[in-house]
Amino acid sequence: MAERTRNADTEFRGTFEEPPYFEDLSERAAVKLTSLLRLSGRPHYRLFTREVAGTPHFKERTGQFIPIHYLELEATDLPVPTRDPVRVEVRIRLGAQRAADGSVERLVNEAWTEITSTGPDGRPVLLGRTHKQAVFTSGHPDPARRRVTVLHPSFGLGDVPRRAVRCVTVDELLAAPPETVLEGDLGTSAVHAWSYQQTDPNRHVHAMEYVRVAEAFATDALAARGRDPRAHVFVRARVVFRRPCFVGEWYRVRGAWHTGPDGAPVVVATVHPLATPDADLGRPATVVQLHARKSLPSRAVRDKGR
Repeated sequence: MAERTRNADTEFRGTFEEPPYFEDLSERAAVKLTSLLRLSGRPHYRLFTREVAGTPHFKERTGQFIPIHYLELEATDLPVPTRDPVRVEVRIRLGAQRAADGSVERLVNEAWTEITSTGPDGRPVLLGRTHKQAVFTSGHPDPARRRVTVLHPSFGLGDVPRRAVRCVTVDELLAAPPETVLEGDLGTSAVHAWSYQQTDPNRHVHAMEYVRVAEAFATDALAARGRDPRAHVFVRARVVFRRPCFVGEWYRVRGAWHTGPDGAPVVVATVHPLATPDADLGRPATVVQLHARKSLPSRAVRDKGR
C-alpha cells in the first residue's frame, strides 16, 4: 500500500469517542451549548498532535501554541438517545492569512467538528457542531516576535500552506447579524472579577467562561424586559477573542438585543476588562454573538410554572 501524502495542504480527518457527563446535559438531556468545546476539544487536540504536530508535546518542543481566535458553536438541543460515548468527527486544515502584498500575516489551524449519537432506529442523531480558528503563536517574551509565519520544521509539512484563510474579525461580530431587527440596548452588567475556577492551563480565563457570562447577562437582561427564559434556548454562539483575561481582573458585560426572523432573540455581547472597578469601558476583550431559537420547555418546567 502506498504511503499517504502528507504536507501543509493535507486535510486531516479523524473519528473519536467522548463520554457526555451529567453536567454536559440540559433538562432535556441535550448537549449544552457550553459543553460542545469540552466534547470536541480533546478529539481535536488528539488529531492535531498525532497527524499535524506528530507529538503530544508540541508546545514544549516548538515553543509555540495555538490559542483560539474564533469559535463557533451550534447545538441542536436534541436529547442524547443513549449514555454511550458520543462520536466526534474532526477535520483540520492549515492555512495562511496573507496581507495585501502577499506576505504571510499569520498561520491558522482551522478545524470543524461534528458530534453525533445513535438513535433507537440506528440512524445518527446530530447533537452539535463546532468551527474553530486558532492562530500559531510563539511564547517569546517580546510581543513583537510572537507572530509565527512559517511552520515549525519538526512538523515535516513544508514552510507555509498554500490554502488562504481569512480570520473572522471583531467588527464582523459587532455588526448587526443578517436578517435581524435591532430591539434596543441591554445596558451594562455590574462589575465582576474573574475567579481562579474560571482559568485554564494556558494561564488565562477559559474560552467557555466568556460564553457563560454572556449568556447569563443576556438571560437576566431579556427577562427584565419581559422575555421569558423558558420561551427560547441559545443554540448558537460566535466568539472572537481579541485578548485574554486573567484571574483577579475586573470586567463588565454589555450588550444589544436583536430579533431574528423567527422572533427569537439574538444578543451581541462584549466583555470589557477594567483596570479598576469604576473605570470606563475600553475596547472589548471578547465579542460573543448568541443566537436563540424558540423553545418548548420540558414537561417538568411547564408543570412547575402552573
